[in-house]
Amino acid sequence: MDLRHSRPFRIVLLLAFILALLLSAGPYLFDVEYVRNELRALVLRETGRLLTIRGDTHVVLLPSPALIARDVALSETDANTPFAKARRLRIGLSAWTWLRHGTVAVTELEVDRPQLAIRRYSDGRYNFDDLLADRGSQAKLRFDLQQLHFRDATVDYTDRSMPEALRLSGLTVEVDQPADPIAGRLAFSGDVTLYRARQPQWRAHAEGGAALRYVPAERRLYVAELALEMNQQGKSAPALALLNTRLKATGELIYGWEPLRLNGGSLSMEAVGARARQAWQWRLDAPRFDFRDGVARLNDLRLTLDIRSPQNRLTAELNMPALAGTRRGSLRADHARLGVKVTSPEQRFTLNFVSPLELHHGTLARLPAYRLTGNYGNKGLPRGAIPFELSGDAEMDLEQERISLINRGTLDGAQFATRFAVRDFVYPKYRVDLDLARLDLTPYLPAVAEGAKAVDTETPLEFGWLERLDADGQLRIGEFVVKNLRLQNIALEFKAQDGKVQLDPFTAHIYGGRLAGQLAIDTTGKVPRYHVRQLLSGVNINPLLRDLLAIERFDGRGQLDLDISASGARLSEIRHSATGRAHMSLARGAVRGIDLEALLRTVNRQLKRMSGEQIKPADLHASTPFSELRASLAIKDGLASNEDLYVGTSLLQLKGRGQIDLGDGRIDYTLHASANPRVPELRDLAGVSVPIHLSGVLASPEYRVDYSTLREQLTAEPTPPSTDKRR
Repeated sequence: MDLRHSRPFRIVLLLAFILALLLSAGPYLFDVEYVRNELRALVLRETGRLLTIRGDTHVVLLPSPALIARDVALSETDANTPFAKARRLRIGLSAWTWLRHGTVAVTELEVDRPQLAIRRYSDGRYNFDDLLADRGSQAKLRFDLQQLHFRDATVDYTDRSMPEALRLSGLTVEVDQPADPIAGRLAFSGDVTLYRARQPQWRAHAEGGAALRYVPAERRLYVAELALEMNQQGKSAPALALLNTRLKATGELIYGWEPLRLNGGSLSMEAVGARARQAWQWRLDAPRFDFRDGVARLNDLRLTLDIRSPQNRLTAELNMPALAGTRRGSLRADHARLGVKVTSPEQRFTLNFVSPLELHHGTLARLPAYRLTGNYGNKGLPRGAIPFELSGDAEMDLEQERISLINRGTLDGAQFATRFAVRDFVYPKYRVDLDLARLDLTPYLPAVAEGAKAVDTETPLEFGWLERLDADGQLRIGEFVVKNLRLQNIALEFKAQDGKVQLDPFTAHIYGGRLAGQLAIDTTGKVPRYHVRQLLSGVNINPLLRDLLAIERFDGRGQLDLDISASGARLSEIRHSATGRAHMSLARGAVRGIDLEALLRTVNRQLKRMSGEQIKPADLHASTPFSELRASLAIKDGLASNEDLYVGTSLLQLKGRGQIDLGDGRIDYTLHASANPRVPELRDLAGVSVPIHLSGVLASPEYRVDYSTLREQLTAEPTPPSTDKRR
């Protein structure tokens, strides 16, 4: 049959043509201005917000009913403050809902170049909470979103409780079928910029996606299989000094819809990057957290941190079984464990904290009443690390970049108290105040270790740790012991900055006397430079020299004044470069190792022989008592010269001159002994200066009487007395 001549077919074709004509011409039959005004009135009535449409507006019916508007803006609830605007807005509507219930149901939003200003207030509310509220069955405006598309969006986020602001730009968001338990998906990408005082601090590109499901009956949004990655773009602000930062996050999140708040889930985050000259890597695992009844709970929280720099490496691990608190920014854990290790080629720290933990506003952490155990090791301490145990309070402020500790405890078994503070995490400035009852380094020194070798004077001294150290503080030690050397009541102030260290003032009680002066180290040049200026007064000189230099040559109490500079990267270089002055004066003492009075008696008996007899090395049991000893040294390039030695005794006087090689530890010195003529045994030496030459190793020199010079004095004709012809 020819359908062209069929009457039913012609009727169906005509009806289809009329329907298509109505659908295509329908939008032009609507009063667009009426639709625009009705929409503005509906939004104002339902939300209290002012909707402004400055561009053209039209309605389409195919493929689904929708309202398209250009240059659209929406205000805050005060109908004045801007909240959002867009260049083009397409609102998909449900025809069935309109026909059946007479309500406007928004099923799709497609927005080009939207701009949103999201604010979080100090009480935890957001400026969009009202848009998500359930308006009841009588509401004429409903949101039943099945698709959401943002293209080239800009979102500005500010939090009244924080100084930083966040901007998302070039943002693309695709939400599809959020109510479908299988097909619901979220995808997004864009740039993230962190601002402070309206200045950009850090910028990154972000991409991510997740499985999405919204359950209207529960008014809850589930975000599963979350995968987020952020990669830093360019350099950060100098204050942050971040470079090549990369952050990854995975997990599952649960949001309540009225209002939109994070209710719980699980999350793992990992970040790597560089800050200044440090390589950072940290990981946070929060396998179970939830927010219920205004209380946040995080269980089995674990944070690991690894920071590496050219000088050292810091690793830390924080474990908390349970962390709970209010949504307004305060969290507390009754029990937290924090382990920290700091290692470098030269030294190592191990710290183990056990403490309650408080977190405030995400930036302030406190450890009230913590207990800390640990130890400090150095490659110069072969016998092991120095242990310590203490308790106190600690605080870390991430916003201000500040750490402070106030504590008391024991260091190697001795009581001590300390205050420690750090400001600025990139270029840290340290403040250390330490009060220690006793510090004995003897068990840790190589010199007392079993089978230990002598000090290696050619090993380079390491000062790399000084390059970026900025620190100051005070140090007090009741008793300080290094092998046999003992000092009491040490008090000093120190400052380290720009490769320089200065101890000024530096005071202590030492061997019955007092030490006062300063010490400076400067590592800014090609080789380190040192300067020491010290005055020792009232000091018992014999135990000092014995314990410090293993030299037992002098007894007596007196004064030693030093002002010496040196340079070098090795101990041998320091000894050979020493330059400056020293002055010593002693009273009522003795020169050990030689009995000069007995020596002069021997010389008196041997005058006739003039044999140049070699005297045996010093006898430490022999001594020459004196009532006064004075000497000054001029030191240049490690060579100490003396021209004015004076030693006075009841039987003789000693004067001397010569040199001491501090670098090689050798002496070349001549004493001139003058006998008291009133002593019968020394009568033959009256008016004669007996030369005694000291040479060899400084710790144990050899003595030799210069008989040839003595003979010249004895055989020389006496100078005739002068006659004065004047009357």
